[in-house]
Amino acid sequence: RQSIEMVQLKATDKEISLKFQEDVLDQFQDITNDDNRIQQVLINLLSNAIKFTKPGGTIALSVFKKEKNDNIVVQVEDNGIGIKEEDQGRLFTEYGRIVDDETILLNPQGVGLGLWICKRFCQEIGDGISISSKYNQGTTLTFSIKDYKANNTPQSTQESEDQSPVSEIRLKKRFPSIRPTHT
Repeated sequence: RQSIEMVQLKATDKEISLKFQEDVLDQFQDITNDDNRIQQVLINLLSNAIKFTKPGGTIALSVFKKEKNDNIVVQVEDNGIGIKEEDQGRLFTEYGRIVDDETILLNPQGVGLGLWICKRFCQEIGDGISISSKYNQGTTLTFSIKDYKANNTPQSTQESEDQSPVSEIRLKKRFPSIRPTHT
């Protein structure tokens, strides 16, 4: 919820509807993973969706459980300007900014690091990030979150030294909070 609250004002100012798929959030119990990175990824993806969605547009945040491995799958979908197929591969590279008139107009300060950082974080917290987009129709970005409790995959000592601390987050109806709890 914190991630959404942080971008809600921008969406409201731009007259963009930010929607949650509440019914799927009810099924989740506590999961264990790196809540700071999850929040950073969500804020970046939602902020990008707002930047590249025109006034009156819609952004939907969906969360569901992947049956095979108990991972949580998160999707941010917008009906914004979309991305040309030939530009999609560049988005997740360092300084992979798309340089065209519309993109520069909508995001003049962007340097092309946000999605590159998201990709790195998503590889650490889950199975990476993917994109589906059609130019002038919109974009869907999807990433997964490994649930260390559900997957019984405790981190080794070496991993915990190399990464920021893994803390517990709660994904409940409408993201009532994204806060660490200490055990």
